[in-house]
Amino acid sequence: MSLHRRCGVVGLLAAIGGACGSASAGNVLMLSTGNGAWDNQIAASLQGFGHTVTVGPEYTAFNGSTNLSGVDAVLLLTNLNWAQGDMPVAGQTQLVNYVNNGGGLVTGEWLLWKRAAQNNFLTLDAVLPGTTTGTFFGGAQTTYSQATPDPILNAGLPVNMLFNLGSISGTETVVTPKGGATVFYTSSQTSEAGLVGWQAGAGRVLNFSTLIGSTEMNDPTYARLVSNALNWVAVIPSPGALAFLGLAGLTVSRRRRA
Repeated sequence: MSLHRRCGVVGLLAAIGGACGSASAGNVLMLSTGNGAWDNQIAASLQGFGHTVTVGPEYTAFNGSTNLSGVDAVLLLTNLNWAQGDMPVAGQTQLVNYVNNGGGLVTGEWLLWKRAAQNNFLTLDAVLPGTTTGTFFGGAQTTYSQATPDPILNAGLPVNMLFNLGSISGTETVVTPKGGATVFYTSSQTSEAGLVGWQAGAGRVLNFSTLIGSTEMNDPTYARLVSNALNWVAVIPSPGALAFLGLAGLTVSRRRRA
């Protein structure tokens, strides 16, 4: 089932400038950090931006049996529980299919690090826009700077934002984009990507270089960026929208997965 929110016919420049505005991701499934206090804090922060958040299993227990019907975006966290192992292949396959069918996925570290250093998430890697050699940093702060403007991701945010980083055996992975991916924010600590994304099949995926943990989410600017990221992955441009009535227009769709 699809829910369509269509802007009227607008000029090309207005459309490119984001005349449709941003949309709420609505229903978010957050995979648990394994710590109830952290889960509650992160969920409450996102709910403050209008999201409806359900805390699901930890990534190691995400085995393909979770009902994703009606879920607009999945927030995949691998921070406090990073050392527990891999996600079951059945769960990874479910997420790949979910994304390819129009679902949205946002991830934090140590997911890409685990892919490089531990050969975890081999199946999920097919839809991940970011990659790494496994190099990471442990600094206490970084600055994210806009690299590619986007009206949804940038909504309510400054061009540069300094925030504190919590350490879980490190604070940030050196992330680079795969071919075809877009770097939306760079990170001063790594001098590489801070937020990288792309469209995979009918869905969208964003990888953060940072942990999306308690310290980061305690910063209202960082928390807004995570909220915006969930909005971004849940809003998919409809094909052919710029040819409506021979004028340049913009159509965005928010698809609820059945």
